[in-house]
Amino acid sequence: MISPEEPARIDQSIIDVLIEHDGTVVKVILLDESVHLVLDIAWAYDWGDDFAHITTNCSPGREDLALDLFFTNEIAVILDFEERVSLWAPQSTK
Repeated sequence: MISPEEPARIDQSIIDVLIEHDGTVVKVILLDESVHLVLDIAWAYDWGDDFAHITTNCSPGREDLALDLFFTNEIAVILDFEERVSLWAPQSTK
């Protein structure tokens, strides 16, 4: 979560979903249709960036899960791994 002094980030809902599911594998599908299984994340914002870069599966790390790096604006959808239920998707612009 962000501190009260910090403005809300446009990708905060994505970060919140991934933090809420820390320790549980979720499926992240990127806009390029690549699929990433995510157990935990570390994230940060580079100077001047509006979107966070996310490093996955780095702590404690598991041999069966790849260490991945992507930006939040590359995410198409986040799914519950077991139920295939959407945990996050872009809001409709209708």
